[in-house]
Amino acid sequence: IASPLCRQAIKESLYFLRRYDFGNSTYPTHVSETSIIYIAIDTQSSDDNKKRVAIKFISNKDCYINEMRSRTELSTESDCITPILDSFDASKHSHYDFEIRRRKLDKYLYWSY
Repeated sequence: IASPLCRQAIKESLYFLRRYDFGNSTYPTHVSETSIIYIAIDTQSSDDNKKRVAIKFISNKDCYINEMRSRTELSTESDCITPILDSFDASKHSHYDFEIRRRKLDKYLYWSY
């Protein structure tokens, strides 16, 4: 039987970026030619109810830049646009390389949630 500290470490090692729990989702919620979307639980959200987030993995840098720009500009104009909480360019952050390779997402170097 694992101690609470070991149990937490084991769980975190299974989470994407040690934070996002894809649960039993072996398949993405949405797939397009240039992106895929997974729904995950943010295990580090501050409230008691764990926040659900959509993580969008994008394979093309131009599409990623366009996504960031359009969501940033349009989210202030419309309640229908989901705001971006954060985004990553894995080509600039080598420590994320392990995470995307481990999940077989190495085609998708860019993501947002």
